[in-house]
Amino acid sequence: MVLETYLRALLAEDCVTAHALGTDTFTVGNGELCDAVVVSAFEPIGEPAGPRDGEVTYSTVLTTSGSGDGSIRPGRLTWFYSLAERDGEWRLVGGGSGP
Repeated sequence: MVLETYLRALLAEDCVTAHALGTDTFTVGNGELCDAVVVSAFEPIGEPAGPRDGEVTYSTVLTTSGSGDGSIRPGRLTWFYSLAERDGEWRLVGGGSGP
């Protein structure tokens, strides 16, 4: 699963792997946390919501150290990830603290 692989890379601070799982729209400020926030844990991922064919949104709870700019506070927070099917592969396209 793409999202679980991304979250494991995020925990390992392996941003090369994390970035490879996203599209050019998946950036810091649009869901990408690698290089911006240290994440120390994530809770199991539930079932996705599917707004349209070829698109899904997942939520998970992350434990973070907060961001340098203060936009993400330290502690536990719910984070949403949007994925889309591109050329037969699922890729991260966006995300954030609200769906």
